[in-house]
Amino acid sequence: MRQLELLAALHKALRPETYLEIGTDASTSFALASYSKRAIGIGPGVKPAPVGSNQVTFDMDPNLYFSTLGLIVPTIDMAFIDDGRTFSEALGDIINIESHSHGSTVIVLGGVLPRNQEEASVGDSWKIPFALGKYRPSLEQHLLDTYPSGSLVLRDLQPRSTRLKEGHDSIVKEFSSANYDQAPEFVFTRAAAEQPEGLISKLNLEAWKW
Repeated sequence: MRQLELLAALHKALRPETYLEIGTDASTSFALASYSKRAIGIGPGVKPAPVGSNQVTFDMDPNLYFSTLGLIVPTIDMAFIDDGRTFSEALGDIINIESHSHGSTVIVLGGVLPRNQEEASVGDSWKIPFALGKYRPSLEQHLLDTYPSGSLVLRDLQPRSTRLKEGHDSIVKEFSSANYDQAPEFVFTRAAAEQPEGLISKLNLEAWKW
């Protein structure tokens, strides 16, 4: 299953009232938010949203958006962090989104299963599942074998948790060390990944609706 197909299935099942996307591509993934009352797209160079649509975009760094507009950010029902974010950026994105989440919020992070070491060295968000497993083991993680570069679905978010925010710098330092210079082989073989079709069926997405 392609990542876009996964996102489409989640949108259809969850029908999130407020959808947020970081690293917006208005022509593809962001356009899937047709069920949402509000679709917020953030990222440097993001295209302006169509006038009169349910979309609003902010051509700015996500951290700047949350730090300056954080007080008016609505509770987020579903969020997608697009491929290409570094480990540090993706970790910060998760922290920001979780602070505006609720018990049924779903986060999807792309780019977590690079296909080879070259891809792993360009984008290192493959480290995120390891970091969350160590520092936020209560989060429900589903590592999915989607094309082209894998997806991570996160649930059971806790908006009042400060564990990641307080430890952000030390976590980034730890996962920038020589111990994490190269992705392990099982990341490339996707040995630990679930098939997205199975997850969608098993979790019965209808029960996730708010």
